[in-house]
Amino acid sequence: MVELLESEIKEGHELPPKICIHSFAGSVETLKRIVRLVEGPPKTKRKNVVRVYVGMNCWTNLWKKQARSFVNSVVKTIPNGISRFLLESDWHPLDFDFDGSNRLDVDKILLNGLITISSMLDLSPEVMAAHFESNTRKFLGGAV
Repeated sequence: MVELLESEIKEGHELPPKICIHSFAGSVETLKRIVRLVEGPPKTKRKNVVRVYVGMNCWTNLWKKQARSFVNSVVKTIPNGISRFLLESDWHPLDFDFDGSNRLDVDKILLNGLITISSMLDLSPEVMAAHFESNTRKFLGGAV
């Protein structure tokens, strides 16, 4: 992905106004490279505009041993780190066929993801929910 972005920029192609890296499983260093490529050097006249978002999948990303370290490093070392997280909801009962699963379980999975990331960052679920809501609105909305 880094090589593709480098090539697109080198060739002068315009990048999308916002990019979400779905279920990102790379390192913080790779994410930093992507942010520098896409967003360029930090702006001096205005705050950095977040264009690169990181999708956190409750079934994959948050179960990894290094998840807590990754989440905290993003917040501490990447500009606007907490504003980059999106909570992914791409779950379907057919993907994880177990006794008692139903379509409403996606809410429980998202709630578990919210609680997990809140705990990793020592924030209340209400505060993290407000971040996720704001991040999602910015990502899906028209403005950067």
